[in-house]
Amino acid sequence: MSDRGALDGLDEDHEICLVRAAIRTTTLDQRLQEAIEEGKRSLQTWAETFREVSRTRSNLLSHMTTQIFFFCVSIWNATWHDANACLVDRFEPQFEYFTGLCERYVELHMLKTPRFNNFEGRKSKHTGRFHTPPAFSLGSGVVTCLAAIVEKCRTSSVRQRCITLLRKINLRGVFDTDYLATYLQIVVDHEEQEARQGNSDLDRNVGLQASDVPEDARLLEVVMSPAQHRSRFDFYKTNRVEAIYVVDRDGLQLGQLTAQVIRK
Repeated sequence: MSDRGALDGLDEDHEICLVRAAIRTTTLDQRLQEAIEEGKRSLQTWAETFREVSRTRSNLLSHMTTQIFFFCVSIWNATWHDANACLVDRFEPQFEYFTGLCERYVELHMLKTPRFNNFEGRKSKHTGRFHTPPAFSLGSGVVTCLAAIVEKCRTSSVRQRCITLLRKINLRGVFDTDYLATYLQIVVDHEEQEARQGNSDLDRNVGLQASDVPEDARLLEVVMSPAQHRSRFDFYKTNRVEAIYVVDRDGLQLGQLTAQVIRK
């Protein structure tokens, strides 16, 4: 990646995805490494301090969203330089916990919404949109957290809970719920298909655990396309999802995923 020629002929989306993947194994100079370690210590200090803040009836939702937002920051900070895509599995317990926390936050929010909303829980097959104000989740970190968990967690049940919840959330005014859910679903489907092709012992009727998904089946980096094209803010209103990804197989290799968006 030190040779600029390796990027010749790539559009902006492919280039950004490849560079982000290559950064994982880039040797950091001492000054940058020290700054990163200081950032990690600062986050750890903040987390330890926040544990002293009790969750009460009056601060319940704000306390939950603070936890959720902090998890997003901390997981990105902790994993951005992971050389091995399987190292993220150390956070599997946190993925389960924060998925449940996001579900609980949305459930509580529904109870506070003037219109009646029937929150049917994680086991429900119902995917109807909640009757919530447009962009009600903006600033909460919930949508960002759910998307991050789907991309980083490889346990099927957790990923599907996140996608199901995202399909229910009203994102009008910010994004398109069905586009985002479709994007995340094709990421999951691709990785699980690759994992099953490499292991005939995996039951197709049973969800995967993180340990079932080997490194060569995982997307090292994935981005929406054309997410970075400033002249096309409305790409997510289209009926076709396109994503660029990088896998680590004898060097970084680019690929592309596509799927049709079904809007209800």
